[in-house]
Amino acid sequence: MKKLISVLSLLAIILSLASCNTNDQDETDVEETKEIVLGDEVESVVLTTVEGEKITCNTDTDFYEIFNKVYSRGRAGEKHSYIAETKMGDNSKSFTNMDVYYPANFANGFLIEASVKKEGDDAASVIEEYNYNNTSADNKREMTTLVSYTYKDEKAFGGTVLDANGYKVYASEEYPIIPEVGTELQDMQVRAGYLRMFTTSPALFQHLESREANGKTYDFDEFVTREYKLYENYIVFKQTAPFIYVNTNAGNDPDILHAAFSNAECSITQEAYCNVQTGKIELIKVYGDTLWFSPEYWGQKMEINMEIYIHTVGEAEIQQKIDKFVEYIKSSVE
Repeated sequence: MKKLISVLSLLAIILSLASCNTNDQDETDVEETKEIVLGDEVESVVLTTVEGEKITCNTDTDFYEIFNKVYSRGRAGEKHSYIAETKMGDNSKSFTNMDVYYPANFANGFLIEASVKKEGDDAASVIEEYNYNNTSADNKREMTTLVSYTYKDEKAFGGTVLDANGYKVYASEEYPIIPEVGTELQDMQVRAGYLRMFTTSPALFQHLESREANGKTYDFDEFVTREYKLYENYIVFKQTAPFIYVNTNAGNDPDILHAAFSNAECSITQEAYCNVQTGKIELIKVYGDTLWFSPEYWGQKMEINMEIYIHTVGEAEIQQKIDKFVEYIKSSVE
């Protein structure tokens, strides 16, 4: 029964971030950046997309006509390195370094490694998570959710796998799969989870469609300003709004959301730097404060200062990392 409760709890928080100790803390603390040389600002530039399409962009081109050609949540063989400082409500600040690896099957799964610290505490929670979800052409389902959390003397790890061999739970007799409520380990998991949405949802530069409800039309895009600048080497996209991402069709009362944004005393800015030669975004910046809408932090304000550097990594290297983590979890509980 204890295992069953742990498994059900794991599935309930599948969108939350997890932590582990298969990596050296010093390794996950390394901030991997890259230099961005914009060049001179210009009136027109030729953008070469990843697919090889050449597009002439000038200052009159529609924002999304360009952005939709270059933005991708992740591509096979990429590593997205996050360097973030966040503060949720009255909580102390959190400092997170996080790497997200996208393998060949990145549309179905990805690997996260991270290190999270909180203000006034030198101890770090080392983090790793692997998620995979796929339905084959013959309608056979495959799912993997393996996680591990460590912070000081606390630990939680395990998960579930559904494949051709059936369904199996990986759980330790000594440690829970997820942190217990009210523990320091759970607090670190929640802090790490602030960045989790950026790996799974279309959070960047969101365009909100108008919504009809309560006999009214709600235009959420009225709160957003967008622009881009053209440089010799890069196109820089910029958006400012009181929110990062919000799903207006997920049971949220549009009247409440619209009123919250209308009265919000906050502003969050997103910038994306796209290399015109490769058609790839190499750096994303998010900074300012924003309203946050999650069950535990509904309507609270989060301060964030984050940079995401996008690197190219060999797919074989990424798969090797994934295999190592999967083997670590399985061998630790078998």
